[in-house]
Amino acid sequence: MAPVSKSKSSSKSEPSGNRRRQKMQRALHAMEQKKNADNEDKIVQLHDMLQKKDEELAALTKQQLDSLDVDMDDLDEPEGEKDAEESKDRKSTKKPKKAIVRSIENPDGGEDSEDNGGLFVSDHETDSDSDSDSDSNSAAFSDAEYGKALYTFPGTKPVKDVKTVGWSGGRFTGYINMYGKKSAARYRLGRFAFPADYEDSQPKHEKVSNPNNRYGDELLDNGKFKYTKRHIRGIFGVAWKGSGVGVSRDDLDCINPDIVQNWRNSPTYVLIAWDIDGEIKKTWETRACLRDRWGKKDADIAIYEAAVEAEGRYMEAKIGKRLAKSRSPSVGLAQGHVRKHREKSLGIKRSSPFRSTPTTRASKSPQPETKTLEELREEFLNDYLELLGAEDFADLPWSEKRECMAAWREEKSLYPAGAAM
Repeated sequence: MAPVSKSKSSSKSEPSGNRRRQKMQRALHAMEQKKNADNEDKIVQLHDMLQKKDEELAALTKQQLDSLDVDMDDLDEPEGEKDAEESKDRKSTKKPKKAIVRSIENPDGGEDSEDNGGLFVSDHETDSDSDSDSDSNSAAFSDAEYGKALYTFPGTKPVKDVKTVGWSGGRFTGYINMYGKKSAARYRLGRFAFPADYEDSQPKHEKVSNPNNRYGDELLDNGKFKYTKRHIRGIFGVAWKGSGVGVSRDDLDCINPDIVQNWRNSPTYVLIAWDIDGEIKKTWETRACLRDRWGKKDADIAIYEAAVEAEGRYMEAKIGKRLAKSRSPSVGLAQGHVRKHREKSLGIKRSSPFRSTPTTRASKSPQPETKTLEELREEFLNDYLELLGAEDFADLPWSEKRECMAAWREEKSLYPAGAAM
């Protein structure tokens, strides 16, 4: 029975102290096999360490040796040079792995300053380098856990100084969005409404593609237009489909008559002020509405020039050169075109900057009485007050008076010299 007992005791695993010595022995063996000038010092150190380990083991009791097993890994490792190299590789790959985890999961960038310039940057860093305007930034959705969204659906958050004022259906379904204040606004046709819940309500009276909401489509019993070019008192806005996702002055190329060949790809609406039984009313009309009354060429030019003027007013308001107010501007856009066609309809004959050459042929019919400058000023002032809905010039605030005087100077420059006599 004694031999059996001796056999069982010999089959037990080596105490951890012996296993540590065996590891050192294998490492020493591997270095001795590839002995060179670089590792001679290490070999000497290992010899010394083995000698010290032998002395330590000799001084320990069996119980002390067994207690060392708690701190040791019982897995056997491969012998030789491969074992030492793999152990070295594992140690070298652990550090970069931990650094990557910290750079992703630690929003503050961790302790490693070199990670701050990597792929994962904080929201305040991206904001400072962004070229986007404040409107788009204010509309970006941000989450407490994930930060700013990579893409925010337009209209899902309120955007500063953008408001939907009309919508269209049919071939092009979109929304007329007003940017800025009424007195110096730009308009665009877009796929999204601001705010987004406008798409749920879609007021029927603001559906610009409905002919019942446009004075320009009303007909008399004889089939002629009820309201002609003499009823048009001004253009106060142009809305069209831009060239890209954002809004910029480059969108003007989309309605430039010198560039556009196919107008079917450029849906356009014009905000026209009508004289309806002595009352000024504004409605969004189609491009065809002006073409039917002014002619295709003149209408397209007038719409483009009105849009250019509106963009100029908008930019002046943005930089503080123009006072932006929430009411319609006192003077419409492209007023020269409006006056020319209205006077044609009313039969008024006077020199106009739009005529290439003055009419020199004498007429046998009696000439209309030439109005004095004072009479012209009085007529202009009455029309101006009518547009504002005011009764007396003295009741206007100083800012409106200043705009009125500027508009009169522009109007007066169009009259012939004889009118001042």
